[in-house]
Amino acid sequence: LTNSTFEHLKLALVMRDAAQRLNITRIIAFHRTNERSRRTHLAAKLLGFRSFLVHGEMSTAEREQVLGQMRGNTTMPDSVAWSEGDQAGQRLLDQADQYPQPWQGLWGPGERPVIVNNARLLTTGVDIRSCDCVVLADDMKSHVRILQAMARAARSSPGKACGYMLIPVGVRSTGDGVMDGTSLEADEELALEAELASTDSDAYKSVAETLRARMEQDDALLRDVRSWLFRLGGGKVSDADHMYGSSDRDGVQDHLPPTLQDFLEPGHQGQDFAPVLNGLLSTVVVRIVGSWDLALGALAEYRVTHDQEQEVPSNYVTSDGMALGKWVSTQRRLERQGRLSAERRAKLEAVGFRWATDDPTQPLRKLLPWEVGFQELAMYANTHGH
Repeated sequence: LTNSTFEHLKLALVMRDAAQRLNITRIIAFHRTNERSRRTHLAAKLLGFRSFLVHGEMSTAEREQVLGQMRGNTTMPDSVAWSEGDQAGQRLLDQADQYPQPWQGLWGPGERPVIVNNARLLTTGVDIRSCDCVVLADDMKSHVRILQAMARAARSSPGKACGYMLIPVGVRSTGDGVMDGTSLEADEELALEAELASTDSDAYKSVAETLRARMEQDDALLRDVRSWLFRLGGGKVSDADHMYGSSDRDGVQDHLPPTLQDFLEPGHQGQDFAPVLNGLLSTVVVRIVGSWDLALGALAEYRVTHDQEQEVPSNYVTSDGMALGKWVSTQRRLERQGRLSAERRAKLEAVGFRWATDDPTQPLRKLLPWEVGFQELAMYANTHGH
């Protein structure tokens, strides 16, 4: 198997695993190109899906015939969705029918999940309420497109408990070589680690942009994420509940909040990679919302572990490498300049933040407005020479 072929087979396996465990029956998969869409279509068929293609060269009637499979109001052989002239793909399908089907016994008659593969054509103008899962097979950079893709699975429909968004992690190809079938499990683990190690990887960007798009539309998710960061920094669960009004009530310091637990659904690897995925989420969250709440939690922990009257030294660094002393100094400076929000000021005061300090490197009082202006004028003169 080439890496490229194996990538699409792994994606099909992930989708099949999700369909089995979550009782998913109608999937729309979004790909970067028509070629990648066709390859996943072939892999999905080989693994038992009733797989179809939608592409820009189809007529409206052909497209509606395919989408009718999702709605359950038309019947057609899934192989008809291959584009005209794609004889190589059809030969592979014909040959596959000569061998035992790996999906036999997984689903009963008429229960095989339907999947429609497309290159981002179905984000708008489609109303398929029975769709219960969308798959971002490749990264989407547009938040609008991500939200539109989410909406495909968010519609209510009789018998539909909820909709899922699947972001496959650890399935993308890392080269064009040939895979050795005797080392597939090891290669799978290496692929997952390689994808999550780089912020430039498609997996990282897919998770980051999807979560960012969700936060833009979901105040409860953003609130719980900030509360979680506060607890990761060292803040108490009880303080987090009081300051953020978060919905987390399990009392465990570093547990993901329910809204993020719902976002994360480990695949067929079980819990083996859960710590890795949790680490990915924490990295992504800090990248999206910043580290302010994480530092606030570190300050809250410092107040508990040190004398309440002891000021954080300006050069203090936590065991995790956070320059907490500099962060504290920055909060005082922002307050003097009138650039600290009332919400953040209240959170700082809730953990015992002192605006005046005995540290000789810090001013002892809040500067008057004209003094702030004078400092800014002096900085401008030093920078520009006049």
